[in-house]
Amino acid sequence: MVPPGSGIDSSSTISPAQSSVVTQLLTAAKWKQDPTSNSWTSGSSTPLSITLTTSNVPELKVLAQAIQADWEQYGIHTTLKVYEPGDLTQSVIRPRAYQALLFGTVIGKGSDLYDFWSSKERSAPGLNITGYSNSKVDNLLSKYRTETDPGARASELTQINQLVAADFPAAFIESPDFLYSVPNDLKGVILSQITAPSDRFASVASWYRRTESVWPFLAKQGK
Repeated sequence: MVPPGSGIDSSSTISPAQSSVVTQLLTAAKWKQDPTSNSWTSGSSTPLSITLTTSNVPELKVLAQAIQADWEQYGIHTTLKVYEPGDLTQSVIRPRAYQALLFGTVIGKGSDLYDFWSSKERSAPGLNITGYSNSKVDNLLSKYRTETDPGARASELTQINQLVAADFPAAFIESPDFLYSVPNDLKGVILSQITAPSDRFASVASWYRRTESVWPFLAKQGK
């Protein structure tokens, strides 16, 4: 629920769905499964179906197709709609015109999550595209923005993470890694949190390939 590298435990992930779990959840919600067709109905003969919307980006399309296959396996008819990125923003996300949305975003190094989880950001152009609303989270988000004590900020961020995870307004599917190979003879390379490709050069001033031995008295003179 919080960005990786923020120093807060963000390991609240969803394990792969199991048929028994899906069955329990849908049964508890008063859905009944037809053993012949494997479809689910509730109060009518119309089977359970979901439209999954995403962007015409290769990585997102592959993920969406995998999700579609999983849901179909569990008896949930799934229709996949793919939009060009610009059309998705204007025609789908801005008016909040979707049942299920697979969306990717780069949130950077900042840990201010107000725009993503505040109830005041539920309407366009706000980034709270899940429509999430929790008054406790709203209060914590506001406090976090004005708090200057690092310990208090960490505590507030942890509470936000726990509350959002418990409410489960969104399923966090993937957080890709930036992987870079470095020559064996290149020293001093420190790769900290990377949110953009250019971040890998943050410590370039300390990189080196060769070292030279210097007499101690010469080193002192250099200072």
